[in-house]
Amino acid sequence: MAIEVIISMYKLKVFKYSFFIAGCLFCLASVPALGNSEELERIADDARFSNAYYLVTIDRKDKAITLLSEYIEVYINGAHRKKALLTIADIYFERFDYLRATNFYMMLFEEYPNSEEGVEAYYRTGLSYVKMGDRKRASEIFGDIVDNYAQFAAADKARLEHSITVLLSE
Repeated sequence: MAIEVIISMYKLKVFKYSFFIAGCLFCLASVPALGNSEELERIADDARFSNAYYLVTIDRKDKAITLLSEYIEVYINGAHRKKALLTIADIYFERFDYLRATNFYMMLFEEYPNSEEGVEAYYRTGLSYVKMGDRKRASEIFGDIVDNYAQFAAADKARLEHSITVLLSE
């Protein structure tokens, strides 16, 4: 009788471990799908940006700037690089730190000069110069957008701002 109990306990353990081993094998079978380094890099890119951007949404902007800056340094070709640069610049703009805002807006524009985000950042650089009292530099930027980036949405806003700065300078 005792031997039968021992045998049934042994069978139960073997049964439990077989499920454990089957689960492990299933996990190992799925590793090649995740083993693609490009896929892992994309997942890490998304996770790092999402964590940093979440801090913006809960109004922890100092920490967000730190993490977004780290994201920019680590992910030179990151999928969210434009958004990270724009977010940092916008935070500085909201805080009236226009000089730092222009640095990040210009970084975005220089990296992506032929994108909506890049030209919008260039336009916001002009707005920052207006806020700093440098209407001449702002007018040059707005004029450049009107002349060279007319196909972008920011061109209409730049045209209006350019007209205003010209009228104010007269």
